[in-house]
Amino acid sequence: MKHVVLLYTLLLLLTSCATQEVCDDDDQSYMVARFKTLENDGLVGDTILSGMSIYGIREGKADSLLYDLLSMSKAELPLDPNNDISRFVLNNGISIDTLFLTHSSEVYLINYTCGFASRFTLEQYTSARGWIKDLELRDGKIDAELETDEEHLWIYF
Repeated sequence: MKHVVLLYTLLLLLTSCATQEVCDDDDQSYMVARFKTLENDGLVGDTILSGMSIYGIREGKADSLLYDLLSMSKAELPLDPNNDISRFVLNNGISIDTLFLTHSSEVYLINYTCGFASRFTLEQYTSARGWIKDLELRDGKIDAELETDEEHLWIYF
C-alpha cells in the first residue's frame, strides 16, 4: 500500500509540473538593409563597406551608436516602436547620409511567458542623398517572428 501511495504521489507531482516555455533571446524586430553596388551595365552586386558607422536617432533620446567602424555587407536596424519615423545616420568613412523610414507598427503578444513584440510595415523610405544613390524595398513586413535572414531594403551606392 505504501508503494502505491508513493507511486501515486510521484505521478501527481510529475504531471502537475508546468513546463516552462523557452523564449527567443530577442523579441526586437530588426529591419535588414543590404548594401549593393549598381554597375554601369545595370548589374547589381553585393558590396562590403569598410569603416561603416551607423547611429540611430530617436525623438527625445540621445543618438545611439549601432555599428562602429565595421566592414559590413548588411546592417540590422531597430525601428522605433514609439514613433512612425525611424532615422539612421550612415557614415561610410568618406561621407555621411541619413536614412529616413516611415512605418506603421503593431504591438502583439507572443505569449504570456515571452511577452510582447512589435510588427512593422515600411511605408516610405528616403535618404538625404549624400552617398546613397538609391533605395529598393525588398520586403516591407518586419516582424521578430519572421526569418532573421530576410532582407527588407537594398541600399545602393
